[in-house]
Parts: sequence; C-alpha cells; structure tokens
Amino acid sequence: MDKRKIAIIPARGGSKWIPQKNIVNLNWKPLIVYTIEAAIESRCFDKICVATDSLEIINIASEYDIDIVKLPGNLTKDDSKMIDAVLFVIEYYSKNKENFDTTVLLQPTSPLRNSLDIKRAVNIYNDEKIYDTLVSFWETETHPFKCFFLWENYDVKPIFWEENLSTPRQLLPKTLKQNGAIYINKIDDLLKNKSFFSWHIYPFIMSNISSIDIDSEINLRFAEFCIINNHNIW
Repeated sequence: MDKRKIAIIPARGGSKWIPQKNIVNLNWKPLIVYTIEAAIESRCFDKICVATDSLEIINIASEYDIDIVKLPGNLTKDDSKMIDAVLFVIEYYSKNKENFDTTVLLQPTSPLRNSLDIKRAVNIYNDEKIYDTLVSFWETETHPFKCFFLWENYDVKPIFWEENLSTPRQLLPKTLKQNGAIYINKIDDLLKNKSFFSWHIYPFIMSNISSIDIDSEINLRFAEFCIINNHNIW
C-alpha cells in the first residue's frame, strides 16, 4: 500500500530582512505561489498544506485546492523553529483523524525548486529504502577547509588544518550545504527525534540556480533575473 504523503509549506507573515518576504513580488507573482504550484504540479501528495499566521497568505493560498492551517503566534517569531511548526501541523491533522506516513517540507523561499525536483526527490526517497531522511543540498562554493575563524581581537585562525589552505580545491573532498528546498521525513521519526535529520540521510543534490534561497534583496533580484532569462533548470 502506498504511504500517505503530505506537503507542508510553512509561511509566516513576518520577515527580518525583506518585509512580508513570503508574498513579495517575484516576476509578477507572490513568492509563495512558486512553491504552491510546484507542489500541485508534482502530483506527489495526498495533501498539500500551507501553514501560516498571515491573512494575506491565507487569501493567496485560498485560490488553490489545498489546505490551510493557522499557526499560533508563538510559532511564527523570528527565533521560532521550523520543526515546531511542522509538528503543530502533524498534530492538527492527527486530532482531526487524518494521518500521514511521510512529510515533505517545502519552504516558500526556494522559488526555483520546481515540480520535477520535487517528483524526483520523492521517487528517490520511495526507492532508497535504507535512508530515513532526504535533504536537498548544493555543493559549496567556498570549501570549509579554506575558511577561518575571526576572533574579537581581529586574530584569524583556520577552522581546520593549516596544510589544507594550500591544497588545490579539486583534491579536497566535496562538501555540501543544505539549501532549504526539500526535506522528506517519516512522521514517526519527526515525532520521536524532533528534527529533520534522522540518519541515514540521502543527499539530494541540486544545482546552484535551483538552490537559490530568498534571504535578501540580492537573492530576490538574482532569482528574477534567472526566471526572466530562463537561466534555470526549467
């Protein structure tokens, strides 16, 4: 029997750097719409849910045949943890006698992650039985072996071993950074561990362009450039 999957799109109304970031205009479309439409077009889910505290986001999400769960204020602060919002959504459905086996977290700040990315990630997760979690990554541009700590007195020290500073990058092991686009978890693991990272993790590696995360005005303008000029994975 196929396991039931829910896509959760958490989208609070506030934002630290870009006002109302999740509904900011990106090439004539609210940012969150890219993720809603990608989730729908993937045809991977038994349920798609937008979880929010914002009336504006509720109005946008209401134009689609998806669920909306209202988040309480204590889960939508600057320092609130994403895991708590996802657990709230899981509990909401459980109280309403609707249960799922798998959650797919899709953050609205990844507008260039499209339906094909989602479908490919879900299919891999279904096929790779030995993995508990799938997390999307991109290959880091700056290798951590080349990085330094900056202390208060402006003293700098390498984070790792000094001999690595002169090692050609191609001789160093590849390193990955989570891009925030896709997290797939078993609900039992989320409830037990209260974390999106349950080992073993399948590294779903995406391109630098599809990994763009909207966290600043520069990210927003670059994503718009990519969409307008077709410099993305579509």
